[in-house]
Amino acid sequence: MEVSPSIQQTTYDQFHKLIKEHSTNKQEIANSIIQILENLSLNTYSEFLQITEINDLKTGEYEKYYNTLNLFAFGTYRQYLENKDKLIDLTPIMDKKLKHLTILTLATQKKTLPYDDLMSELDIKNVRHLEDLIIEAIYAELINGKLDQKNRQLEVDYAVARDIQTENIQEIANILSDWLKSCESCLSCLQEQIESANSEKGKRVKHKERLEEQLAEVKKNIKKQSQQQNYDDQDDVKLYHEGIEKNLNKERRGKKPSTSKNWFKNF
Repeated sequence: MEVSPSIQQTTYDQFHKLIKEHSTNKQEIANSIIQILENLSLNTYSEFLQITEINDLKTGEYEKYYNTLNLFAFGTYRQYLENKDKLIDLTPIMDKKLKHLTILTLATQKKTLPYDDLMSELDIKNVRHLEDLIIEAIYAELINGKLDQKNRQLEVDYAVARDIQTENIQEIANILSDWLKSCESCLSCLQEQIESANSEKGKRVKHKERLEEQLAEVKKNIKKQSQQQNYDDQDDVKLYHEGIEKNLNKERRGKKPSTSKNWFKNF
């Protein structure tokens, strides 16, 4: 069964078609960029930057639209504040969305985000406003975590990925390479422990076999000794009875029977 495309991919396809239909009208393409940035189904934008008609806005009258789209793809709210003169003014929806993306970016860098750092990055003065933004980002499934109001911090469980700039690919590759080496090292260590455990198990099995053999030999000797003792006891009883019978026979032979002459004499 064919897998249906994601909502984000479907939305991208719709905008891609719309831009192609207005390929000769840069103003319409610029308007499409605003619609893209306000669309709640979209959180990644690098694919739009690769569209020829949008890439053509990089210089000239509509370069601010291109720069703003590029900012939403890779940048943060702090960068927006520092480069306002090169960007278009943000609508309320775009402003909130860029703040959500900024929270997402920070959440991929640290697992614990102090409120003070977030408020500084987002140019927010009110803690309640900050917590509302974080909750919205969680409901939008951009991040998952919990608010630690006591310690004034956001504890991050995970965050979805943002667009990756070409110049960052090598850095990511290096990080993954280091991670792979770390995994291989852990695997090697585990393999050594497994081999050591198997060796120890083999020694214990052999030791157990030796003990069982020794126990069997002891039982065999005990049984043999017990049987020999029974034989010896039987021999002793036999000799005892033979001795008694011999003595009785000797006593019988020692007595002489009386004669008739003696009987008359005594009479």
